[in-house]
Amino acid sequence: MQISDIDSNLKLLVRAKEIEDLYAQSFPAVLIGFIIASFVVTILWSVQQHTILITWFSAILCATIARILLFVRYKQVKPLENTHLQWEKPYLISHTISILIWGLGAVWIMPKDSLLYQTMIVFFLMGIAGGSLSVYAPHRIVTLMAVFGSLLPITLWFLFYGNSLITSSIATSCLIFFISAVRVSNKNAQTRYENIALTHQLQLSTQQAEKLARTDELTGLYNRRAFYETAEVLFKTNRRIDQNVALILMDIDHFKRINDTFGHIMGDAVLTQIGEMLQQTTRTSDTCARIGGEEFAIIFLSPSLDDAITLAEKIRLVIANTPILVNHQTLSITASLGVTIGEKSIKDTLRSADEAMYQAKGAGRNRVISMLASEKIKD
Repeated sequence: MQISDIDSNLKLLVRAKEIEDLYAQSFPAVLIGFIIASFVVTILWSVQQHTILITWFSAILCATIARILLFVRYKQVKPLENTHLQWEKPYLISHTISILIWGLGAVWIMPKDSLLYQTMIVFFLMGIAGGSLSVYAPHRIVTLMAVFGSLLPITLWFLFYGNSLITSSIATSCLIFFISAVRVSNKNAQTRYENIALTHQLQLSTQQAEKLARTDELTGLYNRRAFYETAEVLFKTNRRIDQNVALILMDIDHFKRINDTFGHIMGDAVLTQIGEMLQQTTRTSDTCARIGGEEFAIIFLSPSLDDAITLAEKIRLVIANTPILVNHQTLSITASLGVTIGEKSIKDTLRSADEAMYQAKGAGRNRVISMLASEKIKD
């Protein structure tokens, strides 16, 4: 994956996390905003037309209900990480409407002839804008929308219609607040991006380390440790369903001769390509592992011994019919496979499969021998 792809994926991850946190943090803020609106209406009730106040408060109430319903729906759906972005647009729409009702509505309901009430309205709006810096901190655009949407209309009103030093000072204070808000939101956004990026990198590193601890470096298959872990899970699973744990043990024929004749480079190439063949031949539900030098294991749940034998024979034919080419040298290889099913433990299963595999070698190699519950089954 190229660096540009990684950066793009990280940005999408950050956006998804921003949206998730917005929905988690916004619910209390919406309720607090509604309570503040109630205080504002109560304070202005004696000095402003009731029709204006009721109309504005009704708009606040509708916006509050709409946003709560959106949050409830989000919680019900419980979107996955890659679907969070679908919820950004409805959030931004509801947020924009709510902020405009506050910003433009505050200018509309504000008594134009009372500096005291005008100042009180500004303090309420600055409180909302200040709270937005923390509540909406996960999303820079939402934060700036809240700050500018709530304070900018009344700031412009004071600048163009105010007629005193006090109104000019209030407008100036609001402008200073805007500058500070932009700087704070930029810093928060950068810090948040770096934190999420670091967390994401640590998660990737942890996943990579866990994968390496369970993967055979040469073949890309599971290693011995991962094989035993998977086997334990399968033996627990098979007790709950009507299937048995099947195991195929496979050993490459005359592998020491390959190393001695052609060198370890050819030997490693054989092991690598055997790993590729197993991945291509087996099913996604099968677990393939390299558990020794040239010894491989395939463990899976199977309804019958015949099913396991069929898979083992398929693997044997693929290997026998696929020449390996390394450094312009072509090498034909074969493998001996032992199959077992129905044992009660991984120890017994390995013992039966191992015995069947050595019988396959003793019978001339390049063949499949099966064992069932420690009894030899005719091949």
